[in-house]
Amino acid sequence: MFKSAVRKLTFWYIGALVFVCIVFSALIYEVASVRLERGAMRQADILQNFQGLPIDNIGTRLRGMRDQQLENDRRSLRLTLLLTNAGVLLIGSYFSYLFAKRTLKPIEESHALQARFAQDASHELRTPLSVMMAEIEVALANKKLSIGDAKAVLNSNLEEIQHLQNLSEQLLNLTRLDTARIENKNFNLSQAITKEIAKLNNLHGIKVNTKISPDIFINGNRQLLTQVLTILVSNAVNYSGKNPIIGVDLSRQNHKAHLRVTDNGSGISPAHQKYVFDRFYSVHKLDGKKGHGLGLAIAKEIVELHNGKIALKSEPAQGTIFIITLPLVGPTT
Repeated sequence: MFKSAVRKLTFWYIGALVFVCIVFSALIYEVASVRLERGAMRQADILQNFQGLPIDNIGTRLRGMRDQQLENDRRSLRLTLLLTNAGVLLIGSYFSYLFAKRTLKPIEESHALQARFAQDASHELRTPLSVMMAEIEVALANKKLSIGDAKAVLNSNLEEIQHLQNLSEQLLNLTRLDTARIENKNFNLSQAITKEIAKLNNLHGIKVNTKISPDIFINGNRQLLTQVLTILVSNAVNYSGKNPIIGVDLSRQNHKAHLRVTDNGSGISPAHQKYVFDRFYSVHKLDGKKGHGLGLAIAKEIVELHNGKIALKSEPAQGTIFIITLPLVGPTT
């Protein structure tokens, strides 16, 4: 489909180039012809008025020579314009094809991303639904189904429903971020992170080690940026084993706010690191751990909406460090 679109766009570019060449060539030819004719007439007048020449005898010959030279000059001009336009069109056709490919490349990438997103989303939605259907069918087929067995099926279905609910919320978050017009204002990131850490400690029943520099102000959306912290800390807790050691540091470096979230988990291999921010990509799905692979994608989009950057450093069995940099602003008055 995109090959056809590239060809069509290339033809449009070439058509526009042909039109421009014709218009400018016609103008150049007209102007040059007038100048050649005037030059030939001046030369003939000079020769005719030259002293000692029998003007009556050579006037006709001079006009004939003048007209012949003028026609030769015009023919040479047409050939020059033709060769020049042929070269321009040949080179222009090549660059038109390159420009067409470059113009349509973002659209092609976006289409491929949407197709993969739809495929991955349908797979994530279909999996829990298939599990629920299979469990219900087995339960209905069991004529000796006890109340305990029925409760077990219902509890399992409830887990899958919660799985679907979390997935739908994350998909909605991504949709909002894709078309987001966030309302930013200056706020104290140090205070916001301190308050969010207290909530996360209660939520996960752990003690997050913190080192927060005071009064670091940024311009952004407080709710979205604290959501990034929640995503990173929750991931660190989920993938750090039975005794998670989580650290959150906030400091000023090179006129930017630097937020670091560290853990003592199993780490991420170099082969996976360049994909961890892709939608639906989850390193731990192979381990049988439930995860949609959307959290880090959401975090990345939120950070980039705030003109920031997110990166990671990790090695297998050495834990993982996520580093976020955001532009600093002065404190509000």
